[in-house]
Amino acid sequence: MRAQQLVERARAELAAGKPSAANRSAWEAVQSAMLSQDEGPVREAQEVAIAVARVSDGSTRDEAEKLATYCAALLDGVGGGVRAPSLLDRLFSRRSTSDRRRCPECAEDIAAAAKVCRFCGHRLTPMP
Repeated sequence: MRAQQLVERARAELAAGKPSAANRSAWEAVQSAMLSQDEGPVREAQEVAIAVARVSDGSTRDEAEKLATYCAALLDGVGGGVRAPSLLDRLFSRRSTSDRRRCPECAEDIAAAAKVCRFCGHRLTPMP
């Protein structure tokens, strides 16, 4: 429920001409949706992010594009739906260094099998 409310707030902020605030609310909605295992708000937040990117420039546009990419990766990367427990397990479980690599764009530590960096949205080439 909270995720849906945050998406609605993001839409209202966008309609009021506050794209930066809309983007922040959309990010919060995605985080809440992951915790509640609700795919719908992630899709809706992605739509808000795309709309923010269309009407913005500079860092606001960049952040909105990152959010849209992150939402796409979430929806595609976890079997077509948001499954928070498996994501959280992967985020907080102990990992061997062999299943990790560094993003060439932002240098963050990411899964070796990642297609998109979860930090910066950079599309990655498959590992050999």
